[in-house]
Amino acid sequence: MNKLLAVILATSLIFGANESFANEEIEKENTNDIQQIAENLEESATDLENARLLAGNESNTNQYDTNIVINEIMTKDPNKGPDYVELFNKGNEVVDLTGWYIFDDEDRSDKVIKLDGVVLNPGEVFVLEENNHFAFGLGKDDQVRLFNANGDLIDSYVWSGSHPKEVFARNPLTGQMEEAKASKGKINPVSKKEESPKEENSESSQSPYKNNVVINEIESKDPSGGNDYAEIYNNTDKAIDISGWYILDNDPKHKKDPAYLVKEGTSVPAKGFFVFEENVDFNFGLGGDDEVNLYDKDDKLVDKFAWKNHANGTYARIPDGRGDFVDGKATKGKSNAIQEQTEKEINVETINWPGIDEVKVLDETSIFDLKDLSGLDSHDGWIYGVNNKEGRFVIFKVVNDQVIFAPVFDNKGKAVKFIKDANNPKAIGPDSEGITVDSKGRVYLAVERDNGEKNINKNMILQVADPFKDKKEMVADKEWNITNLLPDVGANLGMETIEWVSFDNLNGLLYDQKNNKALDKNDYPNAYANGIFFVGLEANGHVYALVLEEDGKAEVISEIETGLGGVMSMDFDLENNVLWANADNDYNNIHNIIQFNGSKIPKIVHVKAPKDMNIDLNNEGFMIDPEVSKDGLRPTYWFMDGKNSKAFRKSAIKADYLKELGLTKLSGKESPINKESKKPATEDEQILIPPFTTITDKEEIENHYSKEFPKISSSRKEPYAEKITEEIIYVSKGYNTIKEGYYYKKDLVAKSNKLKKSVEKNRITAKAIEILKDLTPNIAAKNKEKIAKLLETSLKLQEKGQKTLQEIDLILAGK
Repeated sequence: MNKLLAVILATSLIFGANESFANEEIEKENTNDIQQIAENLEESATDLENARLLAGNESNTNQYDTNIVINEIMTKDPNKGPDYVELFNKGNEVVDLTGWYIFDDEDRSDKVIKLDGVVLNPGEVFVLEENNHFAFGLGKDDQVRLFNANGDLIDSYVWSGSHPKEVFARNPLTGQMEEAKASKGKINPVSKKEESPKEENSESSQSPYKNNVVINEIESKDPSGGNDYAEIYNNTDKAIDISGWYILDNDPKHKKDPAYLVKEGTSVPAKGFFVFEENVDFNFGLGGDDEVNLYDKDDKLVDKFAWKNHANGTYARIPDGRGDFVDGKATKGKSNAIQEQTEKEINVETINWPGIDEVKVLDETSIFDLKDLSGLDSHDGWIYGVNNKEGRFVIFKVVNDQVIFAPVFDNKGKAVKFIKDANNPKAIGPDSEGITVDSKGRVYLAVERDNGEKNINKNMILQVADPFKDKKEMVADKEWNITNLLPDVGANLGMETIEWVSFDNLNGLLYDQKNNKALDKNDYPNAYANGIFFVGLEANGHVYALVLEEDGKAEVISEIETGLGGVMSMDFDLENNVLWANADNDYNNIHNIIQFNGSKIPKIVHVKAPKDMNIDLNNEGFMIDPEVSKDGLRPTYWFMDGKNSKAFRKSAIKADYLKELGLTKLSGKESPINKESKKPATEDEQILIPPFTTITDKEEIENHYSKEFPKISSSRKEPYAEKITEEIIYVSKGYNTIKEGYYYKKDLVAKSNKLKKSVEKNRITAKAIEILKDLTPNIAAKNKEKIAKLLETSLKLQEKGQKTLQEIDLILAGK
């Protein structure tokens, strides 16, 4: 056992070292080798003995724990109450639930709320409520997993397609979970039908027609304005009487209506169709996030189908009756046909993508532990991305098509809270759809809803002043509520994207509709971040130019129509001084390039997606890399919503693409600086220098503080360091590991502390490798070359870290 534990210890240390190496941006092949050898060592150790024995958990699971079962699940209370999960002790012994917890379909330790002091007696139930016992909501396609204090999975239940009418509950007779009436905190009742001998072996909610008759096609939004409909199909070789049948959607207010039952004597022919049509067979419309439930005359569920967005055509089974639902052509009352990927008829002229046709998926397997990826932006060589489910953002770069995360970031990113939720650990978080970064490195999130109140439109801009703080959860430093400045739209049709652009790029070019002239930045002396914040609206495809102020005020100074009905992503190309404002699959993923020219109507060119891009993808993030490759191309990246794999794509555009668009670059115009209107900097307006990645320009710092700094002692012999302010240090040329530039003192101190840990970790890693070689010669021999390379890399990092530490000490001492 001791020998085995040594192997595992060494392996875990190497895993930790690997993380450190990635932060130090070691060459890709070294990182891959380290990962591979760690995997080999872990595999070898696992082969030797069961992992549970390694941890000393021979009897982790109490024999009575498995008597605790999930008994009832509420996923959407029609009375707006919280979601809940009810547990039941079916055994004969008392079970202590202290330390127990539940997950949904995501493993998120930050959402865990462990039970404390809960004891469940035999035959009793205990209810875990949302926001009290778990910090997440339960969705239509989701699951509940129950874990004991040791992290062992005790029970689980998975569902898909839709919320239940009331709850999922355990049938006391069969022990199976099924739809039922809510009985929160009580023993689940047995219905009269279940008690009768005739029904004893059947599911009370299941129709005998199940699978014989199925929902076959759904029209929820006819582009020509026709009625919604639901088509059903008879899978059998005999006609089936459907007298008294009916359908309902997901609105609990809609009930069975005698006026809308299928007429007596109606049947569906063998291998034939019947269509339920709006205003004829049902008295409600079908929405973008909805479902159809088909019931027989005895009110038993025959079939159901749910969806989250309107189809481009219709949702249709292909082949009829038994195939999966796809986005197909409307074939009402007829056999379904495949909807070929065709462009919608959109009334704008488009030109071909001015770049390569190839589109490459960079995350064939999951890289980001974030579903619902949305906005993208770039700053100082880093790519910034955001997801909309929990207000999480992540910073990374792409090297040789591999994602490398920034210091203090991992694949889960960092969560951002509303200011109001600063002290609320159960807050779900903002629905953050877009992200942008200003010249000082401050991050801004475009929010269209509070995920805790999803039915309310709430367009807000949240600022994170220092994204590189070593925290996993952050509270917004500033907020701007712009809901009343934008059109009143549906809760999920609001602000979808945001892009900050400096006044220097827009002065004299963006038309200021408020002042009825080309933009003059002197008209906005209190403008926050010295620029314009563009936001795009999903509902109408318009782009709004806003000026924000320090105190949370904001105003719209310009509104631009893109010519399409939706804007989902934006990126300002500094190299060519144009704004890209792009649609998603609702408008064939067309990219709108906006060139501001000082006139009321900017020049807009509509560009198709690359040929290899599937135009049906829900792309909600886009950015152009500023770097130009040897072959004259610039990488372009897209984030797709709704997935956490196959969601990050790359193509490329020509560096001189403006020519193909028929445009010539226009630059922002100079205007005299009104020095009297310049406000002194406040304490929280700092120039942010991401750790060890950015050299800030002296002129920018001086402009920020509205004063000149003392001149640098050019007569001093290099290398040297000089204090500029209490917080900023100038570092001259001549150091081996620190580039010339201006740095925060606190960042240098923080870097020194991290380096000390890194040096120690690499020292321990080298020692662990020696232990492995001594105790497991077979494993060492098998991985001889890789171990040697790993040891060499570890020793080099120790040496490099020591040198950097010495230079930082000199700099902080002003030497």
